[in-house]
Amino acid sequence: GAVSAVHQYALVADRYVRKYDVPPEAMGAVAVAFRANAQLNSNAVMCGRELTMQDYLDAPPISTPFRLFDCSLETDGAAAVVVSAADRAADSPHRPVFVMSVAESRPFPVDEFANRADPLEIGLAEAAPRAFADAGVTPSDIDLLEVYDSFTVNVLRQIESAGFCKPGEAADFVLDGCIAADGSLPTNLNGGLLSEAHVQGMNNLVEAVRQLRGGLPQRQVHNAELAVVTGMGGGWGSGALAILRR
Repeated sequence: GAVSAVHQYALVADRYVRKYDVPPEAMGAVAVAFRANAQLNSNAVMCGRELTMQDYLDAPPISTPFRLFDCSLETDGAAAVVVSAADRAADSPHRPVFVMSVAESRPFPVDEFANRADPLEIGLAEAAPRAFADAGVTPSDIDLLEVYDSFTVNVLRQIESAGFCKPGEAADFVLDGCIAADGSLPTNLNGGLLSEAHVQGMNNLVEAVRQLRGGLPQRQVHNAELAVVTGMGGGWGSGALAILRR
């Protein structure tokens, strides 16, 4: 039976790759891109362990269609951010980063994705338009993305649901290099949950704050002004999105 996250997300992934005819290299492109980013992050668990597409394809299967490097790194660790009113942050010793909007949603029923009309539906598809409208920006305005990458397929699903491309187009998006550090949407510059550590996504939020502050010489996104951070989980489809500004 499907008794763990990898089993259940593998069922969703299988549905996704069959529906959109996604080649394994698309999920591999996610794993390889984030591993490359981790090489510039000394805190990353996978720093010093490079990954090629051939390494990805040759890795042992875990639960079809997942291979070893499709799965994130459950890790002991901690991360934190301090939130305050904007006026109180004015004299902070560090440049503040401003929260422009936050939105969350979940499909129904929330407890069992197998009972949904569309098991590929995630709450981000409803939350993202609200967040962008509240912030007064669009996906094309975003300089970097920190996406909840528990499994590679969830990166593809969230890129689509957040509006960075249309449903079914994420495979081409990542294969074209758009999520690479030098791509049009630099993504998970820290290595993400796949290659830095799975600290419940908080490490991705910390990376977004650091990127917007500037001062990351090896992996800094030049003139980063706007960042999106996503979350995904509960009920195998809840989604949240925050838009941050320098």
